[in-house]
Amino acid sequence: MFKYLVICVFVILSVVTLVAQDSYKYIELGKGTILFDSLDYYVSTVVDKRPSKESIGVIQKGVLNKKWPAKFKNGIENEVLGYLTNLMPPRDHKEALTVVIHNIWISERIKISAEYGVAEVTIEIFRSDDMINSLGKYSSLVESRGLDVTKAHPRRVRMAIFDCIEYFKDRPIFGASHQSLNFDNGIPDSLKIGFYKDFNQLINNQPIVKDDRVSMSRKTINSVVKRYTINRVDKPNKKHKDYMYFDGKAILINGGYVGGNRQYYLRNCTTGRYLLFIDRYSDSDNSFGVIGYVASSKIRNKLLDMSTGFIKEINDEQMLNILISESDIYNKYMYSDKKAEDIKIAIQALNDKISSQ
Repeated sequence: MFKYLVICVFVILSVVTLVAQDSYKYIELGKGTILFDSLDYYVSTVVDKRPSKESIGVIQKGVLNKKWPAKFKNGIENEVLGYLTNLMPPRDHKEALTVVIHNIWISERIKISAEYGVAEVTIEIFRSDDMINSLGKYSSLVESRGLDVTKAHPRRVRMAIFDCIEYFKDRPIFGASHQSLNFDNGIPDSLKIGFYKDFNQLINNQPIVKDDRVSMSRKTINSVVKRYTINRVDKPNKKHKDYMYFDGKAILINGGYVGGNRQYYLRNCTTGRYLLFIDRYSDSDNSFGVIGYVASSKIRNKLLDMSTGFIKEINDEQMLNILISESDIYNKYMYSDKKAEDIKIAIQALNDKISSQ
């Protein structure tokens, strides 16, 4: 009798341990609505090539907003393939494609006025019978706000994947082998001068306006922040507000895409995989009245990852995440004053190391 009691206790403890170990929250991507049935291709295979496959991000649950790592209930490859199959149904006459997942990440942030949910997606597309010649890498970031953004994570991921397919289907010539520009060694010599309406146009070297005759002026806010206004040649009183402009030497991003104002542009402070942009503005969600506005108006460092198109504000936690595998660069940064110039030095050192590999 005692032996059976011991066995029962052991089994119960084992089950409790297994349950405790499975600390993930599971979500289902869902199918969405069929919208691209008329296209001449479909997705037959999805391959997960994320550097880290532990989770797809973090969600917050409960009154105390406890953070939980999230996973897809049926696995990321099955869930994404299910959505894409519904989006682009297979037919006998259609060409089969393979989608490679480089990143799917969900996150939440809470501000005084609302919660924000974010979905980041980067995929690469290949012919299923040719996994060497890429048909393009596509990225999208979808953000929405609400009182409870957790339930909307599947919808945001679907929207981000939808955006990527939308970018892909709008390519001028489907079927031609395609290689996106690589910025790891700096700005490519082949990058065309002109304005770009989004990141995908930039990495595919397809400016919406090819124009090197612009009227540009610079305003220095302080020793760190420099803003540029670019006026239209045909209408001098109107400013350009496109996503990005390349003047032949440097990349200028519209301030509205990094949290500032769409009336001006910011010039890249580093070159390579990570482009650093520095601005000064107030976070309206954390400021109340004139005093609050002044207090929250500070230097903000935004980093654009040229491999994904994602932009993040840089703080010590983000610097740790970026430099975690480069302890020598990280240690130098941590013992510095951690000002904008120190961030610039650290990011450029990381870019140089990536370029040399």
